[in-house]
Amino acid sequence: MFQSILLPIHSTRADTHRTQTAINFSRNKISHLIILSVTESKSPSLHASQAINYALTIVKDLIIKDDGVCDVLYRQGKPEFVICKIAEELKVDLIVMGAKGVDLLQDSKSTISKVLQDASCPVLIVP
Repeated sequence: MFQSILLPIHSTRADTHRTQTAINFSRNKISHLIILSVTESKSPSLHASQAINYALTIVKDLIIKDDGVCDVLYRQGKPEFVICKIAEELKVDLIVMGAKGVDLLQDSKSTISKVLQDASCPVLIVP
């Protein structure tokens, strides 16, 4: 169903759950998983690098079993804009993001709320 999935990650262990959910959700022949790290500063933090490496260790074996491809992208800018831009440029089928306690009805300025409004594809929110 969803062959190309964009998984924006941050420097938290909650990304592990989201990564696993993205893989399980697309278990039927995932062909392309794109892990995206977005930082607003000019240089990625050590925590962001650790989060990406941790996500990759989880993803690697599962992707290889399914003959899929996993790409890792590092970008700088406002996360909500970068996520939507990458999703549109790469024509992804789905964006998977974590809510982390955000009330989407109350917090219209959150990254997730903005991505939900501006994304050119469906967005799966994982609590």
